[in-house]
Amino acid sequence: MSSVRMPIVDKVDCIEAVEGYTINDTTGEIGVSISWQSCSDEGTLKSYYNDVLNKSQMEKFFFNKKIVDAGTCDVAAESFMNDQMLVTI
Repeated sequence: MSSVRMPIVDKVDCIEAVEGYTINDTTGEIGVSISWQSCSDEGTLKSYYNDVLNKSQMEKFFFNKKIVDAGTCDVAAESFMNDQMLVTI
């Protein structure tokens, strides 16, 4: 998904997949299980993306323009509109 089309939000829970595999020694059949759990730390996607994932500074910059601090959605949205040279009505 393009970051231009991503909504601006100030709170996003972080969920990560937990994968498990089994192999039957007799038949060779492989079983896969996937469950979901909250990410480590404070459980927000912003902290996980910035602190845990190996992302470049440029990726973090664009990500952090869309996941903003609490109560700053209006400011971020106005900044986006200005960047697009759109006028609010």
